[in-house]
Amino acid sequence: MPSGKAVPKRKKVRLPLRSDYTKQFEKDFQRLSRSGKYNMARLKVVMLLLIANEGPLGAEWLDAEISQKGCTSG
Repeated sequence: MPSGKAVPKRKKVRLPLRSDYTKQFEKDFQRLSRSGKYNMARLKVVMLLLIANEGPLGAEWLDAEISQKGCTSG
């Protein structure tokens, strides 16, 4: 007879990806942060999602569709 307790589907999880920062990464991050053009908080969120390695990223993190409307070839 099952108990009323919810049982997690997986008790064990994979280790997160290794996340060593190179000097170049730190320089690029600081440069982008100082520029003020980019939302670095969103970058940090997606980096943590990737490090957690819990599955594919959601649709909100995928690239936007590129439409061909208005493009002329030739």
